[in-house]
Amino acid sequence: MIGSRWRKIFRDLWRYKVRTIIVVISIAAGVSGVGTVAHMYTLMSHDLEQSYAAVLPASATLYTDDSFDDEMVRAVRRLPAVADAEGRRSILLRFRTRSDRPWQVIELFVLPDDGETRISKVRPEEVFEPDPKSWPPGDWPPPRRTIVLERTSLLVGYLGLSQARLGDEITVETADGRLRQVRLSGLAYDFARMLATFTGRAYGYVDRETLEWLGGAPGYNQLYLLADNRTDAASVRQVADQVRSHMERAGVRVARVDVARPGELPLQNYFQAITVVLGSLGVLALFLSVLLVTNTIAALLIQQTRQIGVMKAIGARPRQIVVIYAMYALVFGVLALPLALPASRAVTKAFVDFLAYFLNFKTGTFTTPAAVIGLQIGMALLTPVLAALAPVIHAARLTVREAIAGWSAERRRRGDRASSNESKPSAPPGASRFMALLPSPIILALRNSLRRRARLALTITTLMLATAIVISVLSVRRSLFETLEVILAASQHDIQVTLVRPHRVAQVERIAQQTPGVAAVESWGSDLAYRLRPDGSEGPAIIIAAPPADSLLFTPEVVEGRWLIPGEDHALIINLDVLRFEPDLRVGQNVALKIGNRTTEWQIVGVVRSLPGIPIMYTGQPYLAQITSTVGQTREIRVVTVASDPATQQCVATTLRDALEQAGVSVAVAQTRTEEREQAATLVNIIISFLLTMAILLATVGGLGLAGTLSLNIIERTREIGVMRAIGASNTALHRIVISEGVAISVASAMIGTLLAMPLGCLLSNAVGLAFLNIPLNYHFALDSAALWMVASVAIGMVASLLPAHAASGLTVRDALAYDG
Repeated sequence: MIGSRWRKIFRDLWRYKVRTIIVVISIAAGVSGVGTVAHMYTLMSHDLEQSYAAVLPASATLYTDDSFDDEMVRAVRRLPAVADAEGRRSILLRFRTRSDRPWQVIELFVLPDDGETRISKVRPEEVFEPDPKSWPPGDWPPPRRTIVLERTSLLVGYLGLSQARLGDEITVETADGRLRQVRLSGLAYDFARMLATFTGRAYGYVDRETLEWLGGAPGYNQLYLLADNRTDAASVRQVADQVRSHMERAGVRVARVDVARPGELPLQNYFQAITVVLGSLGVLALFLSVLLVTNTIAALLIQQTRQIGVMKAIGARPRQIVVIYAMYALVFGVLALPLALPASRAVTKAFVDFLAYFLNFKTGTFTTPAAVIGLQIGMALLTPVLAALAPVIHAARLTVREAIAGWSAERRRRGDRASSNESKPSAPPGASRFMALLPSPIILALRNSLRRRARLALTITTLMLATAIVISVLSVRRSLFETLEVILAASQHDIQVTLVRPHRVAQVERIAQQTPGVAAVESWGSDLAYRLRPDGSEGPAIIIAAPPADSLLFTPEVVEGRWLIPGEDHALIINLDVLRFEPDLRVGQNVALKIGNRTTEWQIVGVVRSLPGIPIMYTGQPYLAQITSTVGQTREIRVVTVASDPATQQCVATTLRDALEQAGVSVAVAQTRTEEREQAATLVNIIISFLLTMAILLATVGGLGLAGTLSLNIIERTREIGVMRAIGASNTALHRIVISEGVAISVASAMIGTLLAMPLGCLLSNAVGLAFLNIPLNYHFALDSAALWMVASVAIGMVASLLPAHAASGLTVRDALAYDG
């Protein structure tokens, strides 16, 4: 009996090869999609943490006002609970790639003479994959009077390094104002540092002699600590305080102490958001694959109803019928595995490489975890069986008479529908007139689609969900950019100029107003602030900006609380990105800030939305000037140009920078509105590329489901096709009928999916906004994208119909009429 069962299964698989191929591909697509999501989730949630731990990130970093030497580092290493310590020095300088390019900021770090860092390890980048010809393996450690760039510096377009090649020279302005030509000798990979794409500055690595040649002081101004107990934040804080006390007793002033959160990645919030979206899309991919399998197994059982009746007539029990078709479904899963496993691995590898390129991480040797392989094997074997249970049990419960009678009735229906002389139930007059306007292939395609309503419903559901997800993602894309535009609209300046040190407001504004192309100028106060947390630790450096009380260039959107009242002291506004670093902050809460060497108390009175990725706090200008002793001085001006096009902004920025420099006012950076938009759009593009990739995967699954449905329809209508052939139907006519059916189903699904995309897009927009920006997005339905997708759905319907149409046209009259399926 076992041999007979397997012979029947393999005979049917071979006899209906097209159906077998479509079903196997459909299952493989669903299994591959879920496997891809699970694999990426594993990499993002586990392997990245291990990669980060491998660089031995500093438990704490101490920043000093005074230089210290190797003897101090060795003394710190001998302190209790200190596992290791390493001195570093960094310096902020200006650079440009060509004389016609604007000056930009680069932060240079001194590496040990042998290039071997002990903590927060920096490693040479062997090949920069996007353009290995431009950046083959360079020199390591950095040779004398050369710079090794951190690789993400090449990704920030306005820095001008994206077109740089190994061996090119850049111009660096030294600390005392001299210009040096410095060769780019290679690339470095620094996983522990915040991405250049987020900070907007370049990173570089040099040796000690090169730093001194560029005007830097000898010695170190940063101390990286590695605590014995790196998993407990309180223990790390005690060690950091102990080291701080030791250094200050030795005469080294410590400006601030940053204590890392144990095990937290530099972009932990974004990685968590990505994994949440991955999980959601994985559930959708699984649901679509189950729909595909249920559809195909149900169609198979309908086709073999007579065989079930015959088997029951010769003594087969319902349990035996269930086992046979469960085995049938199991074979589909077994055949799908060789396709699903390598496809999932290839898609995962491509997508992880894409994320690694933008988010600056490496996963080491790319392997597929056993748990992911086990998940895919389990899905491939169990999902078809479970999806087939309901229709199989229903078919197994049929009596012999019901099974054979059902088959005969179906045969009669198929033959009757093939005959053009068959009388039809009368349709409403309006519907009849409408149908009369349609071409015959369209009318026949619509009738064919409606004969298997359950199958049609499953197919439409699959395509509808795929359509809804794609349009929702495109709506999220539009919402992200619309939200970005709203945020940018809060600032009406065209150029933001940050000075190296404070200068008199009257002098700076006079120079700016005399610069050609400048329409208006506004002086701001600004500095760096560090929150003193209740546990005694210091938060990261956050910009605190102070606009004029009557500012006309800044009208932010307040999402909670209120904006500043002119003349009030101690009032503090935070933006949403501050909450990523300090999630416990609330409106009405008092907070201690360290600005320079002074600690002051503030009260949070409001929360605003500003450019993503940049934590900023705001306060009144007079009060900040009083605290920082810069009354009548400014370190930042915001300028409005006569025209707001990118070319004018860049021209005025260059002219203004030169005018300030000639007057002895050192400019740290002059950033145009276009550059601000580009920096903010980097994160948006990463999110959108990620979502679109997953949406395309789901749309592919839906297209395969349509192809499977059409193939099964062709198989069921084999004798009908024979009759059509016998009365003169050509290959072209058969192609038109099948393709029309595919396009009709695809377009109908797209129309329903578009309606579903309206609320789904709003939900997804809110979820993405909360995950990445801490606030729901300004939702905008992508109507133009929905129209384009409608056109794309026609193409999907046509492509999905090609194989079934070819199968239909390949049937001869003899073979079709002899068919006994």
